[in-house]
Amino acid sequence: MKTIEDYIYVANHIPVKFCKELIKECNKKKWEKHQWNSYVTGTTFSEKDKELDVLFSSQEQQNKIIPYLEKALEEYQIKNSWPGTDTHWLSRCSPVRFNKYRVGNIMRLHYDNIHSIFDGKLRGIPMVSIVGLLNENYTGAEFMLRDKEIKLKTGDILLFPSGIVYPHKIKEVKKGIRYSFVSWAF
Repeated sequence: MKTIEDYIYVANHIPVKFCKELIKECNKKKWEKHQWNSYVTGTTFSEKDKELDVLFSSQEQQNKIIPYLEKALEEYQIKNSWPGTDTHWLSRCSPVRFNKYRVGNIMRLHYDNIHSIFDGKLRGIPMVSIVGLLNENYTGAEFMLRDKEIKLKTGDILLFPSGIVYPHKIKEVKKGIRYSFVSWAF
């Protein structure tokens, strides 16, 4: 019988050189402050002075990242399919969003009940959350999932269910800048 932790998966598929290229490319563009979506109050900031910066990938970046995501998702689906069921139950990923955490930035505790990625063209519900780590030269910014630290290395892709039983956060950055990306499979 599987436990809830069995659905947390880390794969190291992204070459370090490619991670560095992505960071360099992204830093040539204009980042925006992260905002939370609330269906009650609209778009809001959680703690404006602690919010990270975000940037959506270009189509070219998306096309380069997708093969790594597809490989990790394939492994995830095979590992987590129930006997006698389809091993390809995820068909698409949302556009990749890059995250830039500076000193003092956090990501508050939340779970990924995300509707904003479905803009009328995309339809579905996020089933698997995807986090890719692009660097390690920072202090703090620990990724906490279900009150446990998930240690990630440059090039790691973390996958876990998007639902309410997988709350997660990023602790405060103490030194340096943490670069990562997120996407959601459905």
